[in-house]
Amino acid sequence: MAAIEWIGTARDWLDARIPLAFPDASAWFEAAAKGVVSKPDKPPARTGYREGLKVEGSASFGSVRLWGEHPQALSWSMLSGTGGATAWAYDLAAAAPWADAVQANRIDVCVDFKVSEKAFNRIHDDAISFCRNRKLKALPMGLPENGRTLYFNRFVRDGLAKTGNEKAPHYSARLYEKGKQLGQDPDWRRFELSIRPDKGPSKRNAFSAQPGELLGAIPWSRDFLGGLGYDGCRVPERSSPYAIDCVVSDDAEAARAMWAVAAMAEQYKGAVARLVESVGREEAQRLVTMALFDHDLWGEEVPGGCGVKAVRDAAVARYAGVYSEAVARRAARH
Repeated sequence: MAAIEWIGTARDWLDARIPLAFPDASAWFEAAAKGVVSKPDKPPARTGYREGLKVEGSASFGSVRLWGEHPQALSWSMLSGTGGATAWAYDLAAAAPWADAVQANRIDVCVDFKVSEKAFNRIHDDAISFCRNRKLKALPMGLPENGRTLYFNRFVRDGLAKTGNEKAPHYSARLYEKGKQLGQDPDWRRFELSIRPDKGPSKRNAFSAQPGELLGAIPWSRDFLGGLGYDGCRVPERSSPYAIDCVVSDDAEAARAMWAVAAMAEQYKGAVARLVESVGREEAQRLVTMALFDHDLWGEEVPGGCGVKAVRDAAVARYAGVYSEAVARRAARH
C-alpha cells in the first residue's frame, strides 16, 4: 500500500452539557463568545429545548450554539459546536470555571490523512471486510467522483437510517473523502469516530480526553487505524472505554448536587406550598426534612422516624378516616 501522509487529529462535533440554567448560561455565553450572539428566529431544532442562542458567522466552517430550558434538565444547558467551530466551542467550555463538571453527550474526533485514489480504493474495500470480521454494520454511500463515505456500526433497520425512536450506538465511525466533498484536495481523507457516552462519569471523561485518547478508547477503532499505520491512538490503562482520569474537584461535586437540589425544589415547589398551607410552615419543614434525610444521612435516631417511608406512613395515618363519616352515612342509607 502507498504511504499515507497523516495530517492530524481534531474534534469535529461537540454536544456538551454545561452546569448552568439557561438565564445564567446565556449571560456566560454572550460574554465568553465576544462576538455577535443572536436568538434564532425559529424554535430550537433540538428536541425538548425551548430556548436557543447562536454565534453569528459563516456556516461554511461550522456553528456554535447554546440550547436551554429543557423541561427535564432545567439546571443544565447544552453547548453545541460543529465542523471547524468545534475547537472554538470546546475551548470556550474548557476555559470556564466549572469546566470539570462539563459532560459530553456527543463528541466526534477525527484523524485526517492524504492518500492516492488507488490506495484509498484498497483501504475502502479492506474497511468493509474489517467491519464484517468485527461484526460491525458497514454502510457504503456515495460515488468516487463526489466523495464516498463508509459508515462503521451505523444503526440501520431494513435498509433505512435510524429514526428518532431508536437509540444511536455508543460508538460509530465514518471513513470518507473529505477533500472531494468540499471541492478541495481530492487526496484528503478522514476517519471520524462518534462517541455518545451514556453515564455521567463517562460523559465527563469524554469531554476531558484528548482526540488521540478517544480514538484509542475502543479496540476496533484502535485496530483499524493501527492497520493503516497510525500510531497516535492511546490505549486506556483500564478496561473502561473512558479510563482517562478526570479529576473532579470537591467544589464541582458540591455544585452539581446543589443544582440537582435546586431543580428538585423548582419541580416540587407547588407541592411544598400546598403542604405549608395545609399543615403550617413548621410541620411542612419537618416533613420535608424527614423525607430527604434518612438515618444514614442523619447518623443518629430521629424522634418520629425519618426517611421516605416515615413520611409515607405519616401521610397514610393522616389520610386514614378522612372520609370515614361520609362512608358510614352512605352505608347507613343502604
